[in-house]
Amino acid sequence: MVRLTNRRQSGPNWRCNVGPRIEKQLKKHAYISHDYRVINSSNNIFEIQSRGVACASDVVAAHSVSLEVRTCTCKRWNISRVPCGHAMAAIHSKGLRLDDFVHEYFTKDTYMKAYDPIMFPIAGVAEWDKIHRPIAPYLYRSQPGGSKCQGAKNLVSYPSS
Repeated sequence: MVRLTNRRQSGPNWRCNVGPRIEKQLKKHAYISHDYRVINSSNNIFEIQSRGVACASDVVAAHSVSLEVRTCTCKRWNISRVPCGHAMAAIHSKGLRLDDFVHEYFTKDTYMKAYDPIMFPIAGVAEWDKIHRPIAPYLYRSQPGGSKCQGAKNLVSYPSS
């Protein structure tokens, strides 16, 4: 109950439209995105060129970013739904807001909706209804189908003497 209340009260104090953890990821990806070169292929499709850690020092790596479909060939944006560094470079080149490209699951509105319902406390043990009969154990029923042991016995063949 305390955790729910704390989270319900912390949501309105967020500095931007996404959660603090996502905001931290966005800052990290924004820092990385400054090293990328953006080539505009069409209105919403970009080629992002970089000299990354995974590449040899003189080899240029290229990724394709689609802002309309919200995908990148590195697959980070597809999996996490938070724009990767390549996507950030494309978003910055168009002059768009980053918050608009983060999945709605990570927004402040969704967070507040999750913690909006109030959970009422349950009564203490002393206030529970008394039962004046013993609690019966669960009735065991065998699972449908044959026994696994019977099947194993049938597979073994014994030589006849």
